[in-house]
Amino acid sequence: MSKNMFALAPLVLGGFLLSQAHDVAAQSVNTPANAKECSQAVADAKEARANEPELGPKAAKAFDEIIALAEKRCAQKEFVFAGDLLTLARGMVASE
Repeated sequence: MSKNMFALAPLVLGGFLLSQAHDVAAQSVNTPANAKECSQAVADAKEARANEPELGPKAAKAFDEIIALAEKRCAQKEFVFAGDLLTLARGMVASE
């Protein structure tokens, strides 16, 4: 039984490491690298909101606040935080 555990452990560890590497790669793709990319990402999020009229009034207010904060983070050159906020905003208006 312990031989089976030793044979299975590297497979489980390898799968875990591959899934973690994939998550990191996907996250870095969505992070704006400079002010131009950041402002384009904000514009894209606003356009996505314009194409999704079914957002309720409370969610629309929250979306507007998130976009305003993302714009502020772009101006402060805090692109990682702006990227996180924009991911949240895009998730609010994503349609399936």
